[in-house]
Amino acid sequence: MRRFDPGHAADDAVATRNWTMLNSEKVVLYQQRSLKEGRPFLLAWQTDWMLGKLATLGHGSTVSMDATFGTNKYGFQLVTVVCFDVFQNSIPCLWAIMERHETLDLVAVLTEMKKKVNAYRIQMLRSPESWHPSCFLVDDAKEENLALREVFPDVPVNLCMWHVRRAWLKKLHSLVKDLFGKAEINRGLGRIMYNSVEEGDLLSNIEAELKAVTFNERPFMEPSANFNWNRNTGRWSAHSCPSEQTVRRSTDFTPCLPSGRGILHELTASHKALHS
Repeated sequence: MRRFDPGHAADDAVATRNWTMLNSEKVVLYQQRSLKEGRPFLLAWQTDWMLGKLATLGHGSTVSMDATFGTNKYGFQLVTVVCFDVFQNSIPCLWAIMERHETLDLVAVLTEMKKKVNAYRIQMLRSPESWHPSCFLVDDAKEENLALREVFPDVPVNLCMWHVRRAWLKKLHSLVKDLFGKAEINRGLGRIMYNSVEEGDLLSNIEAELKAVTFNERPFMEPSANFNWNRNTGRWSAHSCPSEQTVRRSTDFTPCLPSGRGILHELTASHKALHS
């Protein structure tokens, strides 16, 4: 894109179409916007180097997908697919600009990505084995979860705990002004996340942790705030550190078993680089 001069184009739509024609080998999927047909704009692309990294580093390993909003004047979302090297550094392997954040559009992008990666493994790596990540790492967006399960039905989808921690801290800063109170509650939430508890005892465990904390900002313990906090924390915590009973009952995200919890923590820590 840096070598493309859109100055001669009539508008951004024409410039984008010209770029896709000049860089067709990099385009994974392009859908021109049409108000008449109700078709949204969609552009997904990756270089040969990115494709190679996804085919090799992403096979049998963790792959992350994240959507970022507010990066352009049109309000389109930027979806990034990331794999990790041996040092747990994040490597962007696909970018997609999408007008709407819907499961149908994500399925279209992921389907084409899967086709390209499998073709690369056959042609370049001479591998008959289909591309198969060990798990996908996402935030709690329902659209991403459903799209991944449709295109990769046999690959677990895990919740990114960096997003969980960020959501906790954001609400903590908005509800509690006392620094000591923030620190104590944050430690209590950390104990909840890293300890495996039975699903039925999860909310009572959270309540006990919060009541054990002494601070002056009482609005944090109001019924409405307490209910929302417990409801979200209960779902997130159950999927990050589940018991065997929780694993059997899970129908949303795939819980991370204790044996793989340490690896998942390292990967979610490196996932923070996406948002720096």
